[in-house]
Amino acid sequence: MNNRITGTLLFTASLALAGCDPGMIIRQVEDAQTSDPGVVIHVAKDYPFISENWYAPAAKITNSTGGPINVASVELVTAGRTYQNKPLGDSYPFLLAAGETASLDTWFDLATTDVYEAFPFHSYVRLRIHYRIGKEERAVDATMVGLPLSSEPSEPKPCSTMSRC
Repeated sequence: MNNRITGTLLFTASLALAGCDPGMIIRQVEDAQTSDPGVVIHVAKDYPFISENWYAPAAKITNSTGGPINVASVELVTAGRTYQNKPLGDSYPFLLAAGETASLDTWFDLATTDVYEAFPFHSYVRLRIHYRIGKEERAVDATMVGLPLSSEPSEPKPCSTMSRC
């Protein structure tokens, strides 16, 4: 009986891990461009797993302006649609002091079957952050691209954010 249970558990674990394989790289193309060069977004490289239908990039915002900014919201802009951020916490809006860097709480439920449809290879997407300086509303974009794994030198790939291996 123990061999049967062990065999069933090993089979189930192998099925669960079969989809736990990164199928692409999502990386930032360049630093964000904005009319206010004092606000910069950095998005960490990500290796999403096959069949993920969400995207939660590790991103940071740096305020190098002379005063505080009020970070209002984040959205993901793809060729087909704009996704509203569904942060895991009550994160927005928040005040970011001059000279400070903060992590952005991000979670995007993709309307596609998986992340590969939202990030077609070599197509650009933008992480757009809306913020306010005084009473003036502004936005800054971080441009990202989805690339095949073969476009990066061979190295061990970390688990995708918020996923378990």
